[in-house]
Amino acid sequence: MALTQGKRSVTYSECALRAQQCAARLHKAGIGRGDRVLVFVPMSIELYTLLLGIWHCGASAVFLDAWARKKRLEQAASIAECKAFVGTARAHILRLFSAEISKIPIKLSAGFLKKSSMPADVPEVAALSGDTVALITFTTGSTGTPKAAKRTHAFLQAQHEVLTDHLQPQDSDIDMVTLPVFVLTNIAAGITSYIPPFNPAAPEKVDPVKLYRGMVENRVSTSAGSPIIYQKLAEYCISRNREIPTLRKIFLGGAPVFPQTAALLMKAFPHAAVEIVFGSTEAEPISAIRAEELVKGNQSVATEGLLVGKPIDAVSVYIIRIIDGPVAVESEEQFNELILPRGEVGEICVYGKHVLKEYFRNDEAQKLNKIIVNDTVVHRTGDAGYIDDENNLYLMGRMKQRFICNGTRQYLFPLEASLSTINGVRTGTYLVIDNSLLAVVEPEKKTLDEKNIQDYCRKKSMPVPDRVLFMKIPRDPRHNSKIDYGLLTHRIQRLRKYR
Repeated sequence: MALTQGKRSVTYSECALRAQQCAARLHKAGIGRGDRVLVFVPMSIELYTLLLGIWHCGASAVFLDAWARKKRLEQAASIAECKAFVGTARAHILRLFSAEISKIPIKLSAGFLKKSSMPADVPEVAALSGDTVALITFTTGSTGTPKAAKRTHAFLQAQHEVLTDHLQPQDSDIDMVTLPVFVLTNIAAGITSYIPPFNPAAPEKVDPVKLYRGMVENRVSTSAGSPIIYQKLAEYCISRNREIPTLRKIFLGGAPVFPQTAALLMKAFPHAAVEIVFGSTEAEPISAIRAEELVKGNQSVATEGLLVGKPIDAVSVYIIRIIDGPVAVESEEQFNELILPRGEVGEICVYGKHVLKEYFRNDEAQKLNKIIVNDTVVHRTGDAGYIDDENNLYLMGRMKQRFICNGTRQYLFPLEASLSTINGVRTGTYLVIDNSLLAVVEPEKKTLDEKNIQDYCRKKSMPVPDRVLFMKIPRDPRHNSKIDYGLLTHRIQRLRKYR
């Protein structure tokens, strides 16, 4: 079995047949080698047969985040210059309101993906070089040119090899997939992917009851995805005293995982190995740590930062001194001069075969996020951190969110971890707006006031904020786990009381 979704499933032979049917339909429509196809099909059996059909033809698939606003969608569509658009009926309604998407010459309804007839003119499988673009995926930044990850077939192959080496899938595994790209590794590894009933664009709204039932009914043995999904599942299992007997491994990724979340999952799934993977769109994975190691070895994120394990063998990790703006070096010696000693906090940079080398048509992002060292492309993660004497990697927070207080450079992860220990605080963070230091707190109860927070900060020798605001803190749309600092800043600036 290749893919299972609800009451439907396809074997590998059926999946191959469907991919050929899809390739034939695309070929007949005029899509071939080097063309780009904009895809608006939800995570489903049809999505992956479409993707395989696109590659069969030698074309590239382009994905835009479903939660992006109209302006960002149109910017991304303009950059990609796609020849074809394949979408659901709902997606075609969106097309009617978008001038850029309407310009795409070939428009196909996703309905053809469910038809079973085989066209007679199935094209030969395109022979492609490793540097041919397989996927282009856009992120949803709020300003500037949309940043697109240019994933070649060689990149996907390298990522697959690293992931399978790390995840160690077994032939009998049934993997519940909540991160779309992981299905590609499962297909390449020959194991079964179970697609659960949830919306990847809103992971925080997942129904843990449906998730639990699906995992039990499908005898799920492994799963990987965003922390918020498994946190909700764990809370449900603990509250109802439920177990998932076949589950042996859980991999968390896409957002920071703190010790309290790791402990929760260990309690809910005592017979499963829980592992946290640190990485990004451009480099997945970078490091990994078992839940029990995180709970045992990182009792105080507030003083040490967040432990994310040891770097995997397939990457080289460098901590370079903090530099705002592009970094250009003329030699390996110049790059080595940027590297900090162990224990010092700087920007985390990585190199490896599965590390993205290039963005699609975005010179600004290329200059800002990549360092060219002779023929090597080193990726700047934008995360602050350090490596200790035992080769453990720690995160301190996003580089952009650091600030200076009383002459000392401050990073957010330790401060946020400390704020979250206050009784009645769900989460909290710091922002500097108009030269004013703010603490923003999302309370669990209404008994907190500004003086409570300021007194706590003085007692813990933390930066004492000029103001404390109590409000719901927005999370990132992809994983609903990381604080969306840009949106939070925007909302605060619009508050009348702050003005």
